[in-house]
Amino acid sequence: ESGFSGTVLVYKKGHLYKKAFGYRDLNRSSLMQVDDVFQLASVSKTVTAAAVMLLVQDGKLKLDDDVSKYLKDFPYPGVTIRQLLSHRSGLANYIYYTDTFWRDTSKYMDNKAFYDFMVRHKPVPYLNPDVSFSYCNTNYAFLALIIERLTDMDFRDFVRTRIMLPAGMKYSHICNLDSMGLQNYVVQGYDNKRVFADNPYNGATGDKGVYSSVIEMWAFDQALRTNFIIHDPIASEMITPQTTTAPSA
Repeated sequence: ESGFSGTVLVYKKGHLYKKAFGYRDLNRSSLMQVDDVFQLASVSKTVTAAAVMLLVQDGKLKLDDDVSKYLKDFPYPGVTIRQLLSHRSGLANYIYYTDTFWRDTSKYMDNKAFYDFMVRHKPVPYLNPDVSFSYCNTNYAFLALIIERLTDMDFRDFVRTRIMLPAGMKYSHICNLDSMGLQNYVVQGYDNKRVFADNPYNGATGDKGVYSSVIEMWAFDQALRTNFIIHDPIASEMITPQTTTAPSA
């Protein structure tokens, strides 16, 4: 056996292949199912980006607006929405600071707590805005907060109402760990044969937190390939490269 446990979906030229392999747990007590829901980790950012582009489509924000236009106390001047989306803000990754500043590990850091943390402690940016691509979770946690401020909705509710339900993602959701802890999910992540440890920063969403299956992520992909949710020219903007790479010599 290969030891692979997971689900696979391939769609090509009108033909769909989907299959589950292996087990949900290391004890091999439960077989993996093709519609099992997984924590998508940073793949969650694709959903957040689509949510932001919906607000552009709705006329609620512009990509080249400064973040400070929407977050009054935002401590980093000159950073734009586009730079958050394309990881060109230069901001520091808040996750690397939580062990130092987030003392009460019995509580999760939600989006509001994340923002209060950033405003209070102001981690020094790695780079000036728009200097270079620098992948960073902080960008997308800020984007989720902006969505909440502009829509007066919880980020989870906005994504479910405007993206997941229209796309047919019935069982997909953004986790709310206060109502359902990670240990209660059927499929767990493992690190060196141990269940991957929970962390207080898992409560912040936008950069992570989406749970979905291969079937429903395929539905999301199909919805984005049409004008069903996001229309042109906004849809075309989503696939326009924001960082150029020089050709190798």
